Amino acid sequence: MGSTKAAPNWRVPDRYTQLKTLLVLFVAWKCLLFTVTALAPGPGYDTSSLIFTNPNLDRHEKFKHSTTLGAIPLKLFRWDALYFVQAAKRNKVHEQEWAFSWAYSHMLRKVVELFATTSEGTSSNTYLWAFVAASTLMHGAAVVGLFNLLNQTMGTPNGNQASFLASILHIFSPAGVFLVAPYAESMFAVLNFHGMLCYVQSRHIASRNPDRTVRQDAALLASGFLFSCAAMVRSNGLLSGLVYVSDVASCVPGILQGRISRSQLRFIAVTCIAGVILASGYVLPQYVAYLEYCDPAIGATPPWCHKTIPSIYSWVQSKYWNVGFFRYWTLPNIPLFLLAAPMLWLLLQSSIIHLRDYKNKVLGLARESHGKSSTVSTDSESASNNFPQLVLPQLALALAAAMSFHVQIINRVSSGYPMWYFAVAGSAAAPANAKGRGKLGLSFQIIVRGMIMYAIIQAALFACFLPPA
Repeated sequence: MGSTKAAPNWRVPDRYTQLKTLLVLFVAWKCLLFTVTALAPGPGYDTSSLIFTNPNLDRHEKFKHSTTLGAIPLKLFRWDALYFVQAAKRNKVHEQEWAFSWAYSHMLRKVVELFATTSEGTSSNTYLWAFVAASTLMHGAAVVGLFNLLNQTMGTPNGNQASFLASILHIFSPAGVFLVAPYAESMFAVLNFHGMLCYVQSRHIASRNPDRTVRQDAALLASGFLFSCAAMVRSNGLLSGLVYVSDVASCVPGILQGRISRSQLRFIAVTCIAGVILASGYVLPQYVAYLEYCDPAIGATPPWCHKTIPSIYSWVQSKYWNVGFFRYWTLPNIPLFLLAAPMLWLLLQSSIIHLRDYKNKVLGLARESHGKSSTVSTDSESASNNFPQLVLPQLALALAAAMSFHVQIINRVSSGYPMWYFAVAGSAAAPANAKGRGKLGLSFQIIVRGMIMYAIIQAALFACFLPPA
């Protein structure tokens, strides 16, 4: 079962059949995760979620007699989910709650209020079911978004083997139970994938028409808006701005040499506007918190209000969770680094492969322009060569996770980044004798089995309120 084993020789089914197969796999996988969650014993050692859903003293007795179906949302109500759901039910009260997406909780709260049957206080279980349903549906939308994104990237709108396999990988993502629990990962993934889809579409329009069009500008600005929403949901959405930074940086040599056209100037201007829109998604929640906490009229203001760039998110992450450069590099955290190592390796290795392929393509074109033949690449390689910018956010995420984050969260946060799925799937889908096959050094089967095993074990531990989370 090595990486050089020949790929199965199968004809790619039509788009409808691929989407139907993805739907069947998605539903089956979610049913399995819900089953594992439902069968997990007890409320867990931390009874915060049980107290939140039932403050009465007989809560343990009622939990024992609850139905299996009724216990599912409670067993998904763990760890950070407590903050998300509480903020949705009664808005943010404590300073440390601003470490958890204001936009995600606020949006779900509005949805619950819209469908609430009474004007009185909505039950906690209603919020829980709303969050679980939203996370599950948004993960389904993210699977379709990834499928469309990679099809557009490869220029095969009707589907291909690599995009199909990558979408299957996303279904079995190591994020696992976090994509059905009250967490922001599903929403981030669907927004980030569709933001990249709009970006790719804008580049495709540009490739067909040398003159910029309103449609191309609109697609690029739409990507900025979607990235902005992703940044409101998760702060690491800000890393998608590296796509725009890369594009503008590629125009700098032409600017310095005075070889810049009006169309390129318009491209730079629209790209910068898209970048500003993206940044606003990160700034808006900070501004809302600033208005709440930093008004001198309320008396003493917290220290972060007086920073050059006041950010409540950075402050609470540092103060309450000890997040900072190399702060997580301690001996007790070695097991967590080992747990995160496979995903960090996948992110870094796939990024290096994409960027190296792009460099080889550029060098090949240069040799071709001098009368020498260039190296022929596979379809999957060509796709990554066309859009190396899409790799930069996941590369920055992996480096930041290794140096500054609570490193174990990379297993779930990585779910919203498309190119590592594509690298694994592209390596498996390439012909047995193709140059790109087996570049990751592990077989597709090993990676998929590892992801499935990890996600099932993770679901059982999560439902019992046990780490890692």
